[in-house]
Amino acid sequence: TDTTHMCQVCGWDGQCVWVPADEYDVYMVDEFGQVGGPSAGSFKERAAAMQAEIFARGPIACSIASDPDSFDLYRGGVITDATPLNATDHVIVLAGWGETEEGVPYWVGRNSYGTRWGEGSGGGWFRIARGNNTLAIETYPCSWAVPAKESVARAIKQAQDSS
Repeated sequence: TDTTHMCQVCGWDGQCVWVPADEYDVYMVDEFGQVGGPSAGSFKERAAAMQAEIFARGPIACSIASDPDSFDLYRGGVITDATPLNATDHVIVLAGWGETEEGVPYWVGRNSYGTRWGEGSGGGWFRIARGNNTLAIETYPCSWAVPAKESVARAIKQAQDSS
């Protein structure tokens, strides 16, 4: 099979299929870059740079070490697992931040495990400690992107047409 114009899609079970590339919607970005990581200083300084980016352009994509006990089985609260994991294996989206009544700073994140996973009624949302590299979240740079206006307009139209 000629796979020149196809994308390989693999499931959790390791089974892969080839899908024609023209079956995927293409979205473009006007700008993209990275924030945080070792060049940004201490974990607290990295967290501050990440906060500034979220404030300026919106959510950022970050890698974490998805520890089975504290992340995969998460049901609520602020993840504070201090296990020194530096090898990341999963990408999440950070959309905001806050602080508990006890003064614990945290990130507000969204995961891709589905709507049943997450805090409260699910929806994929979670909180993870901020500024101390919990699950290696502040180890490596996070990515940001500004969608092209045409891509945003097309996505809005598709959403309206499907409802």
